[in-house]
Amino acid sequence: MKNTILVTGGAGFIGSHLCAKLLRLDNKVILLDKFQKSLHKKIKQENIFDIKSDPNLTIVNEDISNTRKVTKIFKEQNISYLIHLANSASVSESIKDPIKTVRTNIIGTISLFENAVKYKIKHIVFASSALVYGSKAILPMSEDDPCVSLTSPYAVSLRTIELMAQVYNNLYGVPITILRLFPVIGPKMRQNLFLPVLIRAILKGEPIKIYGDGKTTRTYTDIDDIVAGIISSIARLNGYQIINLGGTDPISLLEMINLVEGVLETKAKIIFMPQRQEEIPHLYPSIEKAKKILGFIPQVTVEGSIKKYIDWVKRLDTF
Repeated sequence: MKNTILVTGGAGFIGSHLCAKLLRLDNKVILLDKFQKSLHKKIKQENIFDIKSDPNLTIVNEDISNTRKVTKIFKEQNISYLIHLANSASVSESIKDPIKTVRTNIIGTISLFENAVKYKIKHIVFASSALVYGSKAILPMSEDDPCVSLTSPYAVSLRTIELMAQVYNNLYGVPITILRLFPVIGPKMRQNLFLPVLIRAILKGEPIKIYGDGKTTRTYTDIDDIVAGIISSIARLNGYQIINLGGTDPISLLEMINLVEGVLETKAKIIFMPQRQEEIPHLYPSIEKAKKILGFIPQVTVEGSIKKYIDWVKRLDTF
């Protein structure tokens, strides 16, 4: 018997890759996403173009904050697992409109949790973010960190969901796994993220703005490795856990620019700007827990992932 898996945010960058993999593994997938009347709608439709005709895929165009429609989905579908990726995923937008962030991220998620309990979902997997660690975390960032000094309403909303998930596990026993995702690279990634912006600027001969001195560091993980980690977490059915998913080799912003310059064989034109207050200087996880519980070991290097992404961009002539 096929498992029926509800994936919220299923038409986004990570969600579309995840849904494609789940379908290849012979699952039934309910893809829940909001296809807005804008450029985002076109991008999301392109993201799921290769899977939209799969007979095991059901696409639902709805916002997770519409509690009545969300309840209807749970009532009509025999859902076994919930993978919750949908959220208002912009730090800058959360600063401009924190009320919208709370409505979508927190209220929408509580609606999902309520239905998961009512309809006896076997396991909830929630994609949180490394940003919940804030600006003063000890490196490498460990799941036991107290997560203080958060820098945006977006980060606060995700940390609130993590705590709410723990409450739902304590009260109702529903197994919940929180995956704290660190930066991810791959085809279909959002075009306003730094790597696509950098590549576009270099290819067009335009300058790129760098906020700060370029010494902020990140680890980057290939989309295929992240999808493998998420799928491994589905079968982990016990209690409440927070698990980091990310790379192990931090590089600075300037080092990333050098890698891209090397692949494109073209120098970037850099304009240095003042550091943004919400910026977290370093994002570098401990993944010992992920290795132990999920067998998660990233297979693709940063250099390999960047090259894969650039090859994809060139094939599509995206820029």
